[in-house]
Amino acid sequence: MEKSKINKNESRREVTPEMLFERLRESKDTAMIFLKGGQAGGLEPDLKKKIFVLLGQWFDIYEGEAKIQGFKEIAVRWGGSGLIYQFNKMRRDPRFTPEFINVGEKLMADQSADGFSAWLARAKEIAADDAGLIRQIMMLDYLGAEGEALMIRLKPGITREAILDDLGLDDDENLSQAVGEKRSQLAWADDEQVSLQEFVKRIVVGETCCYHAYPGTLRALVAEELKAGSLRPAREKALALTSLGGRVWEVEPGDYNSLADDAETVISSLLNAVHCFDYKLEEFRLMSSSELINFFNLLK
Repeated sequence: MEKSKINKNESRREVTPEMLFERLRESKDTAMIFLKGGQAGGLEPDLKKKIFVLLGQWFDIYEGEAKIQGFKEIAVRWGGSGLIYQFNKMRRDPRFTPEFINVGEKLMADQSADGFSAWLARAKEIAADDAGLIRQIMMLDYLGAEGEALMIRLKPGITREAILDDLGLDDDENLSQAVGEKRSQLAWADDEQVSLQEFVKRIVVGETCCYHAYPGTLRALVAEELKAGSLRPAREKALALTSLGGRVWEVEPGDYNSLADDAETVISSLLNAVHCFDYKLEEFRLMSSSELINFFNLLK
């Protein structure tokens, strides 16, 4: 398995986020993922080692810089996805006015760290036991830990067909289980119809809810660690939040989990350790100049 740390002594010629973004969009053999959650997530040493072993079957792996994620990074990567569900949950609490929640969402969208911090303090004064607020605070703590970008490139001779076959997803029924019936109709092996980034997101990384992830995917691996491995302390810490608000893990209509899910299954959606780049330019603008240079040079 080939791994390459960012080399800060590489050529310092300017590489812009736009340059790397466009080069990756054109690539048919390279994709980006992000290990999140620090020691409670993808950078936990035992889990990270297992992630590299799993990916190393098919990909060469190149590491970025492990660094703490500030409010801007959190807002860009997850403000319009995972965190929005917690705002929606807060909306169900009549103690919060719709206007107040709108302000919080706008501060997140505007990446206003100071403004959001003040808003969060006010939210605690209003309803510290609100389930959505408790989840939001937990997620901000988790997502604000160290994270690291990984560039992964198909090894010579490895095809998408080989990956699908290794995972048992050359079978229509299994594929439907892994990606959903609608997405199962896509030509996953065809790089003209499905980008490698989308392939990695749906086939290799897998379902957002780890406990629902198809066997052999990264998120299924994370589920094993949450249940009885290196991430068990993180799961138990999350479960203990019920002492702050008894309904914190209750699933309601509009949540992104099935109403049949239990608390641990919901938690596995939040502590899923691996994030897939959505190929938004804003996410590439979060990289350091060293990361941009080295990732770009690897694509030559």
